Amino acid sequence: MNIGSFELVGYSERGVLGSLLTDIVASGLDILTKILGFDDHIIKLPENVKRIQILLEPSLSDFGDPDAVIILDGSQRHVIFVEAKAGSSWCLSCEFQEFSQGNTNDPPPGYTSNLFTQLYLKERFVSCYDSQNNTAETRQLPKWLKKKKDDGRTGDRSLGENPTVKRMAYKIMNPSPTVSYLALIPSFGKANHRDSSKCEDLSACKLREKLETLVSEGEDVWRNNMSKEWFKNIAFITWKDIDKFCMENECRMPRTSLTLSVNCGQLYEVNLGDVKNWHAKMRRDHGFDR
Repeated sequence: MNIGSFELVGYSERGVLGSLLTDIVASGLDILTKILGFDDHIIKLPENVKRIQILLEPSLSDFGDPDAVIILDGSQRHVIFVEAKAGSSWCLSCEFQEFSQGNTNDPPPGYTSNLFTQLYLKERFVSCYDSQNNTAETRQLPKWLKKKKDDGRTGDRSLGENPTVKRMAYKIMNPSPTVSYLALIPSFGKANHRDSSKCEDLSACKLREKLETLVSEGEDVWRNNMSKEWFKNIAFITWKDIDKFCMENECRMPRTSLTLSVNCGQLYEVNLGDVKNWHAKMRRDHGFDR
């Protein structure tokens, strides 16, 4: 049987991320470079890249499961941890406020899905990874980030002994890489939820200033153990940027373009006329709208 076309369409931010990474692999390194450039080239890719490998949702046990890890081998080795968020009411400033105020005895609800918690745990994994023994264990965490045990939140976080997890960790960290972080977010602006008065319009630059203040003025466990360079290596890119880029480069981003259009409104509040019209046409052309 001959098949004229084959389409793979995922759901929400993970579905779009999967399509985006597939298009990057198919289209070439220059596409990744252009996308990372949306945040003023915070992430510097190595020269003479010979190989790109992408791990989707690899488990790092107590350090969490990044949505993706991009491994680039070239003149140097570079690893990018990727976290993606979605939702028209998702708020960057609220995420940061929750994270920065989390050094209390009781963590806020849903703290493990907080963007900065997830990124910080990856930074902790990188900082405490032992390449000789392929292990990672950290005791230097704020109490609210310690692994929960029956007798209270006193447990350390470790890589554990699962062989698949350890393979992933070894692949990511050997040989020792330069590490960056990529946050795909709905927007920098205020969220459209009931308590939007607590939200703040945050640029990437302003956010890094807040993170620097947290490191310099926070309690000892933050100040002494959080890498001073960690927050400087986070690129923040909005789905709106990805959306507009795909509309202008549809022929090179076919999977992402379709998946974005099917998930229109799921990732962020789409209020651009041209993008909305493009989404509608894309869905009709592929049979997702009547």
